[in-house]
Amino acid sequence: MSIRRVTRVNKPSKNISGVVKNVHEFVQTLQNYFKYNVKVLNQFKLENVAKKVAGLCNVSKRTVHTIMKNASNKENNKEIQTDNTPRKPLYQCDEFSTSMIRRVTQDFYSRKEYPSANSLWQTCRNNEYFPKISESLFRKWLVTKCSFKYRLINKKPVYLERTDIVAQRENYLRKIRQYRAENRKIYFSDETWASPDNTRKYCWEMLLTNRERQEMDQFWSGMILQDMNNWTGGFLVKSGNGRVIINHIGSEDGFLTDGDDIFISKKDVKDYHGNMDHVRYLTWFEKILSLVPPKSVLVLDQAPYHRKRVEGTLMPNMAWLKQKIVDWVVQHDIRLPEGVESFHKLTKSSLIELAKSKPVKPKFIVEKLAEESNKDIKILWLPPAHCEFNPIELIWAIVKGYIAKHNPGNNLNGIYELSKKAVSNITPEMWRNCVHHSIKYEDKMWERDRLMDNFLDSPATNLMTPIIIPIREDDSSDSEYHTESDDLESEDGDLEFFDS
Repeated sequence: MSIRRVTRVNKPSKNISGVVKNVHEFVQTLQNYFKYNVKVLNQFKLENVAKKVAGLCNVSKRTVHTIMKNASNKENNKEIQTDNTPRKPLYQCDEFSTSMIRRVTQDFYSRKEYPSANSLWQTCRNNEYFPKISESLFRKWLVTKCSFKYRLINKKPVYLERTDIVAQRENYLRKIRQYRAENRKIYFSDETWASPDNTRKYCWEMLLTNRERQEMDQFWSGMILQDMNNWTGGFLVKSGNGRVIINHIGSEDGFLTDGDDIFISKKDVKDYHGNMDHVRYLTWFEKILSLVPPKSVLVLDQAPYHRKRVEGTLMPNMAWLKQKIVDWVVQHDIRLPEGVESFHKLTKSSLIELAKSKPVKPKFIVEKLAEESNKDIKILWLPPAHCEFNPIELIWAIVKGYIAKHNPGNNLNGIYELSKKAVSNITPEMWRNCVHHSIKYEDKMWERDRLMDNFLDSPATNLMTPIIIPIREDDSSDSEYHTESDDLESEDGDLEFFDS
């Protein structure tokens, strides 16, 4: 009679999102269990233990060995070496992603369906261009990137846009319709960037024999073509910091003549907006005011250097010196609180709270410059995260697609010249097509907002109880997001925007 000792193996516990919490302990328990079977019961070979554990845990053998090695180090009081280098997020939420989420959400309402986080996620992920993210990250994007709120409507939860975002969109659509009815010339402005690594994402590669490789190396000197695992193809990308910044403005008639500002920036920043400052931008803006005709409309996004305030319209903040805050409070005739001898006795926080009793309407330098031009020029601000309203975003996709197609591993100077050529190749017809595309989207959003309003005003959904979810206030500008150029190659391998 044989006796077998069975060691109980607990299943790994899971948190709410279904992620295994104690997987390391689970692997160690399985490993010890199978090693016992090898030593005592001699059921299978020792070298197959890691393989069997890896199969049961759905991890690699290397992961099993790493976990057991770390466990051994802990038992022997050895310090486990870890890499504390901060990891960059695998997926960034750009304007393309936020815009798609908004469109999908409104499609649900137009079909009179309740959108849930899961249904929105499933619909978005079916689009080949949408990032393949988890549902938990998608939910986070809804709140922190798309400025959605999760509210309880008659005990049926749905996702809604923030009311201030909806109001800004309606204000923009109403004004741009009014300006078109007045036959004003509407110009759209924005900035983009290009760098040496702005190349094609896909190309044809060759699997070479040793002889062919030697001949290729002699011809190219091994300095131009990429080579990986015996596959050769694509140009080597120049290393180094810096990028080319492209700032321009245009209308249905094409880019404004002499309205470009293309320059090389050596700043090493993640966001290309860090390469532009308000001094350079305002200098360019003053030139634009002298070039556009009277009664023009200039459409701008809400990047920080676009919205530099006039000195007298700034509200006090903690970055100000205390004396400056006191001077502001006195200048605006704010009464001294009872029991306080002077404003200097108050803290900066208290002074700022007092200042809020006399709010000042913000006025931006670009608006002031437009008024001083005496040409009846209007400034129209784009609502946050609505890049589809700006046709120049489509123009930038064409420009960056051209650069990617014709970039054989240029340095910054080469990219600079290529950028100028790409901009010069944009035709008025391209601009007209992009503007008409944006107008169609404006009309679509105008109708959907009214459908949404009717939906929320119906008797079945008129009882609203808010669920408070923290919203990041720094999502109020488009400056954090920018759509990267996709690979614009068609199936036959040619770009359809330009002649080769």
